[in-house]
Amino acid sequence: MREKLAMEGWWEWDPAQRRWTMSPRMLEILGVHGDRAADGLAPGAMSDWVEMTHPEDQPSLKIQVKTHLNGRMPWVQMDCRLRRVDDTWCWVRLRAASVGRRDHQRWVGCVVDVDDHRRTQEVLGASQQWLDLVLDASRIGFWDWDARQGQRVYFSRGYKQMLGYEPGEIQDTWSGGWHTLVHPDDAAEEKRIAVAHMTGQSDHYDAQYRMRHKDGRWRWVHARGRIILRNASGEPLRWVGVHTDITDRVLTEQALRQSEERYRNVVQCQTEMICRFLPDTTLTFVNEAYARFFGRSPEQLVGRSFLILVPESEHEGIRRHVRSLTPGSHTATYEHQVYSPDGRVSWQQWTDQAFFDERGEQVELQAVGRDITHRHEAEEALRASEQRYRSLVDSLEEMIVRVRLDRTLTFVNAAFCRMMDKTPQELLWRTVQIQIHPDDIAYARNAERQIRQTPHRVTVDIRQHTAEGWRWIRWQCLALLNDRHEIDEIQAAGRDMTRQMQAQAEQRHRLLTLAHVARINTAGQMASNLAHEISQPLTALLNFAHAARRRIEAGQASPDLVAEALEQIVLQGERAGQIVQGVREFVGRHVPDRQSICFPSAVERAVRFVSAEALRNRVHIQVQCCATPCQVLAEVSQIEQVLVNLLLNAMDAMHDTPGKPQELTLSARRLVRAVEVRVSDTGPGVDEANRERIFEPFFTTKSHGMGLGLSISRSIIEDHGGRMWVEPNDQGGATFCFTLPQPVRQGPTM
Repeated sequence: MREKLAMEGWWEWDPAQRRWTMSPRMLEILGVHGDRAADGLAPGAMSDWVEMTHPEDQPSLKIQVKTHLNGRMPWVQMDCRLRRVDDTWCWVRLRAASVGRRDHQRWVGCVVDVDDHRRTQEVLGASQQWLDLVLDASRIGFWDWDARQGQRVYFSRGYKQMLGYEPGEIQDTWSGGWHTLVHPDDAAEEKRIAVAHMTGQSDHYDAQYRMRHKDGRWRWVHARGRIILRNASGEPLRWVGVHTDITDRVLTEQALRQSEERYRNVVQCQTEMICRFLPDTTLTFVNEAYARFFGRSPEQLVGRSFLILVPESEHEGIRRHVRSLTPGSHTATYEHQVYSPDGRVSWQQWTDQAFFDERGEQVELQAVGRDITHRHEAEEALRASEQRYRSLVDSLEEMIVRVRLDRTLTFVNAAFCRMMDKTPQELLWRTVQIQIHPDDIAYARNAERQIRQTPHRVTVDIRQHTAEGWRWIRWQCLALLNDRHEIDEIQAAGRDMTRQMQAQAEQRHRLLTLAHVARINTAGQMASNLAHEISQPLTALLNFAHAARRRIEAGQASPDLVAEALEQIVLQGERAGQIVQGVREFVGRHVPDRQSICFPSAVERAVRFVSAEALRNRVHIQVQCCATPCQVLAEVSQIEQVLVNLLLNAMDAMHDTPGKPQELTLSARRLVRAVEVRVSDTGPGVDEANRERIFEPFFTTKSHGMGLGLSISRSIIEDHGGRMWVEPNDQGGATFCFTLPQPVRQGPTM
């Protein structure tokens, strides 16, 4: 009892005398020593005691004092912090009560110094928090099964969160908690491995199986554990272990096995290898993963240099790496080769950390490593694949380039280098400088705008200056997008189209020649109609001239009559001249000049040219042009030739169907960036079998003719960037259709 009192500090407060009486131990707890503790007495009030406690503890103390004085508590008891005389705080366990009569009531109590105990709890709490933090950061689930407590098991928070559960959602029992989550197909194998370890057949528990996640999916886990305590009979008393989520790794391995024709010799993914070694590479510690990788026991490795596991060609590089670690740069990552237990050479990646003494000299190094053999094999395969790709693209005649938006070249093949007469070193990672023909700059800038828009593809024909002079190049460009759907690079394939362009130019020249012959042939067929057309103004001209002469000879000619006759003669002469000029323009050979023309005007001239033939055949021509004036980009004489040819063909077709109304309709309507023209007749129509053949050269359904008109017409339209086709009419007859592009409105240039 005396020893207990010696450990405690007792005190008494007498309100009547307003004095404290404290034992030496009490004064010692408060830090009072020497003369100040001579009599063990100290003046003061009860409120001084409350003020001596820590501000955070005062509210609870005041409540307990009030509750005790009201008779609801037999005493005041709590842990609180007291201020020592040196203004430091110490934890004490306080117990006090009021004694005596109401007219002479005193307070007595004792305190026990629990400062060391509380600080120890704080340290333990911090250690537990640190351990929980490490386990959470490592994404490892920890479990501890003390069989002496029955089925109850401790599962760490990270263990439960790995499966999507909150701490209270999984029972902390072996059969009711963990075992219910194991996949039924894996339960038997897991049990076999566990029993093997329980019976001492294996040194540790190591298994992979599926566990049910909270969302219902199955997650693969890698479980490792060991029995750390057995009873005298060898029965397990305590197991500890960890679970790691390896779902992504297992799925990757399955995909590898399928893609590599059930390749089963895949090294089982291990936890990271850890070792410690001296500056001379002598191992002082290896974990099980390290030993297991090299097929040896830890005892066979510790105390020996790990260089025995490394090819000799790597030794000097490793020593140089170890020496490079300094107090200012004590961590580094590097890669080197090692020998696998089967004699193969594998690749490992190690992160080394050096520890130094007070003199800055290396004492020991700790390293964490992992097997990266598969990555190196993939990189080697990628390099080989890139080499094959490079060989392939360098053998192509097409030019292949990749360029950034700032015009920096990142890839060129041999064909492009030949075109520019430069080496790859002179072109790569430099701003590309390609001289484009002035007439094609607008097309190049338009292609730059289009490549930035979906679908990020564009084909453009431009002339550019090469080592062989100006050449036509057809570039097919594709934008390469990143994960944010932004353009990283543009890949382009170019083909020299100079010969094809020259051939097309020659073809157009032959087409113009053939079209000229066709126009002459058409004019020859219409000679009689043209003679009749011209005879009308000539006859009128002669009649006015004879009438004027007779009036003059008879002396009846007044100046007004002569002036009127002369005006009519001039008008009829101009009309005849216009007819002749129109024939000359239609038949004449000239250089095509495509420009923006008013399409209704071209229709009007073509209709006027065939009006005499329509009158002779009693054909009614109805024109339905665009509601508003529309422009097309065309060579006017060629388009007029197409219209005249379609109108004459329609008249010939209706001539072979007597008894039906002779109606011919020419209509035009706007489309998006184009004008569609339709020429409809009431003739016999075109058989379905002949709808495509009718455009072939020298194919005709007429009893006369060469079969070139429609072929030439379609070639002219396609050369203008349009297309031509034929459709059947619902009421009989046929409709020949074609489109012509409208002029492109040029926006502001870049």
